[in-house]
Amino acid sequence: MALDGDGNEKTYHDTVIIEKKEMGWFITEYISGSPWRTMKMP
Repeated sequence: MALDGDGNEKTYHDTVIIEKKEMGWFITEYISGSPWRTMKMP
């Protein structure tokens, strides 16, 4: 949950893509639901 530009609470949802490989589960993609610029996965 975060505050929008008007000070109202707003819920944003992120998306995480995971893949199962021999050694376990790995995050292969992360998509932020935030309207602000966020860090990207390498």
